Amino acid sequence: MSIETKVKKKGKTNDFVIAIWKDYRRYSSKEEVSYDWNVPKLIACLVALIAIIVIKDAISVVSILKDFNNIALTVVAILAGFNTASLSVIAASNTKVLGNLYASVRQDGVEGSSNLLRQTVSLFGYSIIIELAILVIGAILIFVFNGLSTALTHLPDLRYSDLYEKFLVAVLSLPWISFVFHSLFISIRNISILYNYILYLGHQAKEDNDSEGF
Repeated sequence: MSIETKVKKKGKTNDFVIAIWKDYRRYSSKEEVSYDWNVPKLIACLVALIAIIVIKDAISVVSILKDFNNIALTVVAILAGFNTASLSVIAASNTKVLGNLYASVRQDGVEGSSNLLRQTVSLFGYSIIIELAILVIGAILIFVFNGLSTALTHLPDLRYSDLYEKFLVAVLSLPWISFVFHSLFISIRNISILYNYILYLGHQAKEDNDSEGF
């Protein structure tokens, strides 16, 4: 059965998003998944704690979050371009290299290991989806932060209100900060994959040259 026929029978254009998410979990070791998610959460908690202790009021916290959001959108847009270009480089490889990757299996005890080509493409695809989601959410948050700044200026000035407001804003920002750093850490892993992939291409080219007597 051809790929086109399978796609038509599926009938759901967004199934690949779920498939890529499952592949990311399936082909990543427990240590990798833990690092990809828990370290960003720890960083987000530290950032929130510093914000609560150091910054004087909630409006200033929101202002810093707006700046962070703008910087994050710029960086993530660059990373999305990098991962897309990297995926294009892999796809543009000669069929022999792609065939070797397809026939190779990761040897590190990961449950459900499949061929290296699918694992590599899945990780880059996962990165691109995450980064596109961040760009969309970040664009929405621009309006949210602006509205939140206005709302905070109209709240009554009660005892300890600044502390409560800072705490609430900082805690609500935790998922967003974690998500951004998660994307960054995945892209760092992709750089390592691309580095090894280029070395692999060089090794294959050397073997081909040796076999041809160059």
